[in-house]
Order: sequence, then structure tokens, then C-alpha cells
Amino acid sequence: MPTKAPTPAPTKSPTAVGETYVPTKAPTPAPTKTPCETSQEPIVSVLLQLTCQNPSTLKNTWGGLTSDTKDADVAGLNLEGVTIVGGMMTQLSLGGKGLEGTIPDFSSNINLESLDISPFPPTGNGGLTGSIPSFSKNTALQYVWLNDNQLSGTVPSFSKNLALESLVLGNNNLAGTIPDFSKNPALEYLNIGKNQCTGKIPDFSKNTALKELWLGGEGMVYYPPRYMNKLTGSIPDFSLNTALKYLGLEQNKLEGARDWKQNTANYPIGCIVTI
Repeated sequence: MPTKAPTPAPTKSPTAVGETYVPTKAPTPAPTKTPCETSQEPIVSVLLQLTCQNPSTLKNTWGGLTSDTKDADVAGLNLEGVTIVGGMMTQLSLGGKGLEGTIPDFSSNINLESLDISPFPPTGNGGLTGSIPSFSKNTALQYVWLNDNQLSGTVPSFSKNLALESLVLGNNNLAGTIPDFSKNPALEYLNIGKNQCTGKIPDFSKNTALKELWLGGEGMVYYPPRYMNKLTGSIPDFSLNTALKYLGLEQNKLEGARDWKQNTANYPIGCIVTI
């Protein structure tokens, strides 16, 4: 009988003396991420971005919304939190949804009057990140609620938003100086407290409609503060702000703050000042 050649042993990658051979394992491919749907329609584009960033929250709520949806059809979908008047989005009310991601560009939604993407009632988790975009083209804007998120960067100018009545940005991670609001005659409520702003308090003497100004550690914010402003310099005169009821400046580094408060001529009668 012919002799059968022995079967050669399988070759192994060389290893150092005394090491155990471990076969090379192919890397596990990263899971593929479904690309976000996009649209050239101003309203649909904003809503699709929010849906993509928060699929578990908005996918079912706005189930009828797709990249093929036209702005003219949005009103017929009866989307929660979205108000359409005359084919234009006037209100976006998503407070309490605990949304994450970045704030969309609303510059094409020129009829927008009210924007609420604050996480009230508070959850303590997540929140919007990134910077606050410019709203200079949203000249109809009256109410902006972005408090208690994790927004960073600086507070943008709202000098083009002449109809602005309420701006709530408290308890974020905003830095830099507080911008000038002298071009906002309708402004009644301003909260930029519990951030990381520095510099001086601007002059608010032209904001005669102002009722509440919060630049310290109080105001309408619902989570424990992560940061505190460190405003410096002297406190400006508020005696012309006759509608002012609350002025919150605590936790800052203001010069002569106690003496300023004791001189009641610096602010209107009945105004509650906290320093």
C-alpha cells in the first residue's frame, strides 16, 4: 500500500517564546447611522432637524412629517407644538420635551413669534447644546425660552427684534458680555442669570417696559445652577425703569453693591432688588 503523506499542521502567526497564539479577530464594523432627512421647505427643514436629533421623542409625535412634506401641508398634519397661520409657522412650543441636539436655523421662518425649547418640567438630563443662532431676520419674534439647557457661546444680539418681550436664557453655559438691549423697547422680561457672563451691566434706561431683570442666581430657572455670572463694575441707574418690579444681581462681583441698594433713588419705588 502506498504510504500516505502526513497532513501538515496549520500554520500560525509567529509569536514570542512563551506567548499563547491568539487568532486575529476582524474588527466589528461601526453601526451605520441613518442619514437625516432634509428639505428645502423652511418649516419642514426645521422640524426634520429636530426630529432627527430626537427620534424617540418626536418620531411618533410628528409621524406624518417626511422630506416630501410641503410647508403648505404642515397645518393639515396638526403637529403637536407647531402653530401655522397663513401657511407660516408662528409658534414652536416644545417646552418639557427634554430635546437634545442643536438649535436649528430659523432665519427663513420670518413670521415666528414664539419659540420655547426649554426642558420644563425639569428632567435634569440632556438638553440643547451648541451656540444660540442669530434671530436677526425673525423680526416678529416676541418670546424666546431656551433656559435650563446646556447652551454655550455668547448671548447674540437681539437688536433687530424690536417686538421682543421675553427672553429667557438662564441656567445655561453662556459666556462673554451681556449685549445691548436698548433697541428692544417692548422688552418686559430678561433672564440671563446662572451663566458664565462677565463684564459690565449694560445701560437699560431705554427699556422702560422692563418688569423683571435677572442677571444673578435667581429668576425663572428650574434646575440647580451649574454656573454663576461674574459681572463686574458699577451698577447702572435704573430709576427710569418705572415698570421694574424685580432686579436680581446676586452672586456677581459688582462694585459698591450694598451701598447702591441702600440708595433707593437708584431704582423705582416697590422694586425688589437682590444683590
